[in-house]
Amino acid sequence: AAFASLYRPQLHVVGTIAWGYQDHFFIMNQDVAKDSSMECTVISLSLDMVADICQKKRVAVPRTLIISADNTTREAKHQMFLSYIAWLKGNRRFDVVQCEYMQTGHTHNEQDTADGA
Repeated sequence: AAFASLYRPQLHVVGTIAWGYQDHFFIMNQDVAKDSSMECTVISLSLDMVADICQKKRVAVPRTLIISADNTTREAKHQMFLSYIAWLKGNRRFDVVQCEYMQTGHTHNEQDTADGA
């Protein structure tokens, strides 16, 4: 009740999990399009962060990339997104690039829970 009269900005939050490295959360303005370009940007930023972690630990960057995406044509089932993951493989950034589309209605994961478990 104490915060009811305060201004609350409309924001868009996207999360990624880089298993074994860290969870990433990106907070964007409400007017940022929730499309395949945004998905590619978020994945690229996450991959950059994983590369930084690997460099600090002096270990190799993983050569396998598995993306588990929402089952939506707006974001991850689009020719721009598919071209992006093909580019990652074609330019030898990864030996294996795989994209999984999670079952509709069952796309909740650890980031959706209050305690992360």
